[in-house]
Amino acid sequence: MSLASQLRRATISNPITGVLETAPYRISKSAWLTGYEDPMIDTINQRIEDLTGLEMDTAEELQVANYGVGGQYEPHFDFGRKDEPDAFKELGTGNRIATWLFYVSALSLTTCEDLPCRL
Repeated sequence: MSLASQLRRATISNPITGVLETAPYRISKSAWLTGYEDPMIDTINQRIEDLTGLEMDTAEELQVANYGVGGQYEPHFDFGRKDEPDAFKELGTGNRIATWLFYVSALSLTTCEDLPCRL
């Protein structure tokens, strides 16, 4: 799978309209990955489930973000607050209860443009 071809300007959910849109406080490119695209994604999700004890049935797709030079995402809530009862309605998953992060900085030996990346 070529990740580079899937990266698009990251969006946020407008808290008033619920519409996805770009925002000046989130500067990055992102892609959402599924097990249909690469079985490694299912393996990653299974490991997260094993470690947390949370079922992945209602989890969102795996998001990959590239912030590059000058990229940022200012502090924000990663869940729907009381005044946002329908924040995740379109996903059919309910509110978020956890966020799992992998952080990767400079890679050596390879560019890892294609997943799965093996060093």
